[in-house]
Amino acid sequence: MPCPLPDAAEGGRIDPEGLQNYQVMRSEMGVYDLYPAMPSLLALVAPPLWLLQMRLWAQAATVVAALAAAAVVMPVLAAVVWVAAGLWVRRTGAAFLRADRAGRGLRFAGVFAARGEAEAHAAHLARHPGDRYLFAAVAPAEEQAA
Repeated sequence: MPCPLPDAAEGGRIDPEGLQNYQVMRSEMGVYDLYPAMPSLLALVAPPLWLLQMRLWAQAATVVAALAAAAVVMPVLAAVVWVAAGLWVRRTGAAFLRADRAGRGLRFAGVFAARGEAEAHAAHLARHPGDRYLFAAVAPAEEQAA
């Protein structure tokens, strides 16, 4: 039996097909980052590009080095390494992000289900209005205060 809705709640159904889970990591100083729980298709198709886009420098350097070494040995081997790297990054991309952000002082804060990244940011900022996105441009006044 479904749980009854609170008095002030709307009774509209949320379509789960259009939603994606976003993990949120946040510091005590109000800095946060969020990322999809499952990496995008780009992680599978072009793993070095996805790693660079997500600012995972060490993992990107590892994949590029493996591709270069494989290309020197045999060009066909480079294609095999590319596919293997895509599978590896797609499977462990969220763990890479979690470890990198933890190294930056962020801790796991929760998961939002949203239709897109902008909606996930809005949902987080509704809960924590004073937070600042980790990779947001710093205003000149904030640089002087720091």
